[in-house]
Amino acid sequence: MPMTASLEPTHAPIDIEIEDEDLWELVPEFLANRRRDVDRLRAAVQCGDHATIQRLGHNMKGTGAPFGFQEITHLGAGLETAGRNAGEASAALLTDRLESYLARISVRCVSSAAAA
Repeated sequence: MPMTASLEPTHAPIDIEIEDEDLWELVPEFLANRRRDVDRLRAAVQCGDHATIQRLGHNMKGTGAPFGFQEITHLGAGLETAGRNAGEASAALLTDRLESYLARISVRCVSSAAAA
């Protein structure tokens, strides 16, 4: 059976539009924190720190969607499960996907006030 396009890795840019100006102001720090999380996750995977993997995943699961980053919520849920189940290989793969996602996103504010 051939692999579907949705399962193949992609390096295509991802454009995300934020409509809320107040939220827009918080996005750079939010993304900087997720990039730091990549380093924390790699360290946690390296030393088998399942609690940290689970905690970081849980935090991302809860904060990604409200900021407009559904993929961070999705990856966070997977990381939380991987931490709970001591799945270092899964956590490493999801960390790679998070890093790739963060490298490919382009975010812009599209609020009606910003356009005026």
